[in-house]
Amino acid sequence: MNIDIQANAIPAHKDVHHFVACRADLALGGMRDQLALVSVFIDGSGAGDEVRCLVMIRPYAQPDIIVEGCHANVYVAVHQTLDEAGWTLARKLASQQNAFIDRQFELLGDQAARSGMRGLPLSGRAA
Repeated sequence: MNIDIQANAIPAHKDVHHFVACRADLALGGMRDQLALVSVFIDGSGAGDEVRCLVMIRPYAQPDIIVEGCHANVYVAVHQTLDEAGWTLARKLASQQNAFIDRQFELLGDQAARSGMRGLPLSGRAA
């Protein structure tokens, strides 16, 4: 999993980079083999004291996932946004896997119908 981190107007720049890398590994590490790129943009130059965090995840064979968050504390903004990105990615991958399994059952049902096979009754007894 490649992580691209960009920060603008953030104090303690190297500490934030280390924190982002660790949080990204925790939030997305279990799905790292399905990710081409994770980009994290942190911007502290906006109006007021809020820090804006944008996470873009580029999974293989799926559209990009973009999650945005903001908070007064840079570490909280990164933590919340990466966690939300991890949950969103997990939902997308689970949905894709369920669609694949449903399609396999449809194909098996079509093959069984063509060959004249009948499924067993739900009770397990022959009719």
